[in-house]
Amino acid sequence: VDADDADALLGLTLTAQSVRTSADEAAWFPEPTPGEPNGRGLQGFVGPLTVTPERGFFDAAFTASVHTDTAGATIIYTLDGTTPTVDHGTLVTGGDAQVQVDTTSTLRAVAVAQDWGDSPVATHSYLFIEDIIHQPGAPEGLPATWDGMAQPPTAGDYEMDPEIVDDAAYTDDLIAGLRAIPSLCI
Repeated sequence: VDADDADALLGLTLTAQSVRTSADEAAWFPEPTPGEPNGRGLQGFVGPLTVTPERGFFDAAFTASVHTDTAGATIIYTLDGTTPTVDHGTLVTGGDAQVQVDTTSTLRAVAVAQDWGDSPVATHSYLFIEDIIHQPGAPEGLPATWDGMAQPPTAGDYEMDPEIVDDAAYTDDLIAGLRAIPSLCI
């Protein structure tokens, strides 16, 4: 059936429209604009970050390295587990960030660049056994009450028993045991 035929139920008209980017190259458009011209496009995405050392257990302070291969990118990182953004975190230009880690920390980092989409956020947890066995009973920022679904709420208690962790008869076995337990750092 021809579009001009009286038997056609639907007449279609296709209209071509061209949008040029500043570099006259293909672009990625993060916001859909049905029926409207595209907005400003991105040149691509900042490459993923490389973080060393890998997450895990540590006995002494160290310097972590965060790197991106994307030229001109800025790395933004936090050490408290919060998501880094241009408004929150430490900004380092030049594609490499050297981060001092001297206590149990969750390093999160992202790389950003003008006219590019952000890299995926990289997250690495660095656990210091001495911090873990001596953490306080009520750390700031954690719930003071554990609300049970099948039992009444109870006071939160995050510390390990000081009578055990500070007793020389147990310390070596305790530290070895914590290292031996399969752990997932997220």
